[in-house]
Amino acid sequence: SDPALALVDEALESVSTPRMYAECARFLRSRIGALLDGDGAGDPDVARLLLDGEDAARAARRHVRLLEGLYARSSGAGVSSPGLTAGRSDFLAGTGRIEEAEAALRDACEAGDAPAGLWLRWSEVSAGMEAAGLEPSSTPRAILRRALGRFPPDDRNAHLSVLTGLMRCLMGASRPAGGAPDGELDSLFRRLVLLSRGAEASASNVRRDRGDGDDDDEYD
Repeated sequence: SDPALALVDEALESVSTPRMYAECARFLRSRIGALLDGDGAGDPDVARLLLDGEDAARAARRHVRLLEGLYARSSGAGVSSPGLTAGRSDFLAGTGRIEEAEAALRDACEAGDAPAGLWLRWSEVSAGMEAAGLEPSSTPRAILRRALGRFPPDDRNAHLSVLTGLMRCLMGASRPAGGAPDGELDSLFRRLVLLSRGAEASASNVRRDRGDGDDDDEYD
């Protein structure tokens, strides 16, 4: 048996938190990467991960099954977090199950308080499906338009990340009849300019309130 894998199981029994699941999943993914990228059983970093009679490919498949079991276990226990969802979706997409990856991201985003990064990741996976000739549950543009409504301008960083993501999406898309009008991109650009001006004004007010100006040298 593998003592490191036994320790993973013990850790999850003792501390069943999203962070612990995410760390254990990261550990398993790093092992899978080492097995797939190594030079076979002659590589010391690979050899230590093999059970008796295993080669690197079989060991990688064993670790993939363990990782699948970990994600199933977290789902069954109701343990979730944005990081855990992102890791699971990356794993699913990397193993050729992009439709499952898209569904996992969709469910997490529609469930409630998903951060902007998860919405952006959903749009990226959706775009990957379109590029592969598959039909996602929502187009990248539709996802980012919804996300823009979820993150108001006063949540500045999240709003800007979604706004710029939607602008890139629209600029990179060909517009068939009935597609996004040019006016949408113009409107988004004006919003971006206004937000940038607001940030500059806020920074100027902070410097003024602090008494910053030509006397910066006194802080050196």
